[in-house]
Amino acid sequence: MLKQFLLKLLPVLILSCAQSAGMMDLIRCEFAPPKVMAQQPGDENEEIERLTQQLRLRSDTESNKAVIALGKMGASARFAVRQLFVIIFAGEPEHIRVNASTSIRQIVESSESEISQLLPLLKHLNPDVRANVAAAIGNIGKSNAYLIYQIDVYEKYKKESNPTVRANLATIVKQIENSGRIADSQLIPLLKDLNSLVRANAALAISNQERSARSNISQLIPLFQDSDATVRANAVASVRNMGKAAKSTIPQILPLLKDSDSTVRANAALTIGEIGGVTKSTISQILPLLKDSDSYVRLCAVLAVGDMKKHTKSIALQVLPLLQDSDSTVRYGAVIVIEKMEESAKSDIPGLEKLLQNVHSRDRIASSGLLSLELRKSTRSEIANLIPLLKDPDPRIRYVAADALGEIGN
Repeated sequence: MLKQFLLKLLPVLILSCAQSAGMMDLIRCEFAPPKVMAQQPGDENEEIERLTQQLRLRSDTESNKAVIALGKMGASARFAVRQLFVIIFAGEPEHIRVNASTSIRQIVESSESEISQLLPLLKHLNPDVRANVAAAIGNIGKSNAYLIYQIDVYEKYKKESNPTVRANLATIVKQIENSGRIADSQLIPLLKDLNSLVRANAALAISNQERSARSNISQLIPLFQDSDATVRANAVASVRNMGKAAKSTIPQILPLLKDSDSTVRANAALTIGEIGGVTKSTISQILPLLKDSDSYVRLCAVLAVGDMKKHTKSIALQVLPLLQDSDSTVRYGAVIVIEKMEESAKSDIPGLEKLLQNVHSRDRIASSGLLSLELRKSTRSEIANLIPLLKDPDPRIRYVAADALGEIGN
């Protein structure tokens, strides 16, 4: 439903831009499925060749007509894709480049073999081009997980500023997260693919296998030593999603607490905590991360400490400095953990109550990441406290508050 809405919205956005630029008659705003021209194969090939030649004409009008016509021919025009790419990168008028990206999208959606040519366009300066390409890849990804696994889509999503492009990239993210439901016979081989992005995305997807996640744990362990940091981080995160069924992997995860990559260290700490691996014998390897130079590592480490069943005063004293951490999410993480500790562990600590009070209330909802889970656990009686946050000047806090209210409504 969301994708259909976005596909309907995109032409409206482009049309709006066209009106403001005085180009209403130039930009094509149609995203219907490609219509193949009713021609015999021989005639069709001749028509494609003629249109390809027309792309090279100096007349913008004729070139634009050819661009649109090729898109309507769908997969039959796949041999013209390369020439359409040339148009996008050759400094043609803006409306022709946008139409060329639409035609490429129509052709590629009908011919998956051309998908690899689309990937560079996710970096194009024109947001309409990026939006078209992201939508095309998302549609193709429904039937071919390997294609979408080749994209560092999470990184692109974080860096993208255009809302339409972000929405289409979000569709690809959803495709990756849901593609764990594909057959093991298709997914397992991707864990050994030569492309590190494919391995990384496959590692995330495998934990979504509804029936066989536990049996696939052993397939992830070799990825803990992968040469690519993203693969290692995703493999550990995937194990975390499998819950306590993955407790046997703790000996293999512990070395990752000293990994050179901060995301790997953070995921390792968080995973050990969530699968029940923080014990007297492992806590000594987690505590040093409370002083890590990376704030996300410190946050994950303190949350892992909070997952320990029984704390000592020595542990509480090591968490204490994080109440004054430079990062608000770390400060709140420390509050959560200290409040969970037994009284015997935190009693008689000088100034503890004052330190807890000094953690500003807004720190408790400082980001839309891990800590949003705390708000989502809010009860109906706390709705009155959440509603004012919908008007908070910080957009992250507004987002988390809305998310929490939605959870309570459900």
